[in-house]
Amino acid sequence: MMIAEKRERIEQVREAVLDLPAEFREAVVLCELEELSYEEAANVCGCPIGTIRSRLHRGRALLLAKLELLRDAPRRASAGAK
Repeated sequence: MMIAEKRERIEQVREAVLDLPAEFREAVVLCELEELSYEEAANVCGCPIGTIRSRLHRGRALLLAKLELLRDAPRRASAGAK
């Protein structure tokens, strides 16, 4: 994979995370990116551990669906092509 492709993929993941509803985004960021435990994330969010687990499950599913759509979509035209 070329550097430009890696950068594009990173940007797609970033945008997909930002597109998540706030409660799911928060759980994904805390548990996946910041590597907090469920208990730590629950304390940060002020909610039960079960709520974090549920939000994380749904957030991951939404994120995966979004990334699959992006993967299957035709590639955008390069910036120089008009």
